[in-house]
Amino acid sequence: MQELVKLWKEYETSQANKNGESSVNGPTLEIRIPAEHVTATNRQVRGGQLWGTDIYTDDSDLVAVLMHTGYCRPTAYPPPPAIQELRATIQVLPPQDCYTSEQRNNVRSRAWGAGSGCSYRVKRCCIVKKGGGTIDLDPCLTHSSTVEPTLAPVAVERTMTTRAAASVLHDNLLLI
Repeated sequence: MQELVKLWKEYETSQANKNGESSVNGPTLEIRIPAEHVTATNRQVRGGQLWGTDIYTDDSDLVAVLMHTGYCRPTAYPPPPAIQELRATIQVLPPQDCYTSEQRNNVRSRAWGAGSGCSYRVKRCCIVKKGGGTIDLDPCLTHSSTVEPTLAPVAVERTMTTRAAASVLHDNLLLI
């Protein structure tokens, strides 16, 4: 992510040349993440290598950030073989006065004082399938969710019968 600092400095210089001061909004960048790196066993995710909430330091691990923002769920299992990669579009931002810590989606970010370099936020994330095509993912910015976002949709629908439903079905069969 060192390229972020370079990109921010170039952007800041170009904006200063245009109107005398730099803008608070920065350029966007698309980053491709091979599917095998999108797991909770990723060393940076396990080590909590992310600082901030919603806006992160430039040295925050993007996979950890995607899990913290709920674009994908922290899991130790590798993604399905049909998934080629994740593509995240991030917006490069100026350094913040401070970065707050928050537990979100089973990932805790860290707090940090005033940043140097730059910051970023995730604008968009999608799954790229091996056969072609993409699936847009939505963030889950709450502490808990009844429907957690997954890395890939389930290919086959499953039907389950609970004990209570089986008992009712059994009782109805006896009445016939």
